Amino acid sequence: MSDEDDIEETGILSPEHAARYDFWEKEVTKIVATGEYPNQILEQTRPHKAIAVLMMLEEGRPMREICEKFNTNFNAIIGMRARHSVSMKERRSVFSKLYSVAAESLAYLLIKKTDMLANDDAMLAETSLKDIALGMGIATDKAAMLDGMATQTIEVRRGASVSDAAQFIAAAKARAAEKAKIIEAEIIPSTT
Repeated sequence: MSDEDDIEETGILSPEHAARYDFWEKEVTKIVATGEYPNQILEQTRPHKAIAVLMMLEEGRPMREICEKFNTNFNAIIGMRARHSVSMKERRSVFSKLYSVAAESLAYLLIKKTDMLANDDAMLAETSLKDIALGMGIATDKAAMLDGMATQTIEVRRGASVSDAAQFIAAAKARAAEKAKIIEAEIIPSTT
């Protein structure tokens, strides 16, 4: 399978990805042109595949997913991240701003849909409690995160350690054994 065939399968050549593709193509060309890296790097051997990997890294996709999708290894991905770290930071900043705008738009739609739901008893009756609770949980979590509040609570309990508990159990077993001692006695019938 050629480098171009790999890319056809990913769909990154679609018009909505053109600007991103062009950016990463220039970056890959720069890296190869420096001559600082061995000829075995993905940017040198399969430039289109390298661009696709960089685009997925830019999106914050997990490395495992990228490795599986492009049949490449973890070390190749780590190397690419290192070689393109400055550009990646710049692109992620742009991507983050785009997601922020999208989140704001979706938050508006969520509020609008919630108002519609509140004013339409038939629609409310058809909506499952699970869906409402899920939406409420997500909105609450995101609001807390944006306010700088903790979104997870980690409880630290102070108390006996495992060794203290083991000693306590051993002492309790010893007390129980002491109480359970059998007293031998002989019953002598009375002669009266």
